[in-house]
Amino acid sequence: NGIRGYIYDKTAPTAKSLQCNTAYAYSTGDLLSVAVVYDEIVNFNNMPADPWIETNVGRLSYVSGAGTNVLYFQKVLDADFDATELTVSKTNITLKDIAGNTQNSISLKNTAFKYTYYV
Repeated sequence: NGIRGYIYDKTAPTAKSLQCNTAYAYSTGDLLSVAVVYDEIVNFNNMPADPWIETNVGRLSYVSGAGTNVLYFQKVLDADFDATELTVSKTNITLKDIAGNTQNSISLKNTAFKYTYYV
């Protein structure tokens, strides 16, 4: 008794997957809702006035999720879109995990999108 150990987290949070509210095609005017799933709980290190992610269908605005491992973003689509082709290329958000490690870039491509969607 009396032996204590500590685990030091020196790894920045990592975005692991993209999820969406439907699996296939969207039409012009549809609301695209995207969840970016991280490997651990994240919070904003710096909260910009308008947090966003840049995707191949344009800029999606932050909706919710800080303090969890899933951040949600949305956009009304300007054109038809096949959700299986969704990619995220950058963000204006710097995130941190509970240990204070920061992540300020994002690059994701959804390769198995039709199997990962939420309602």
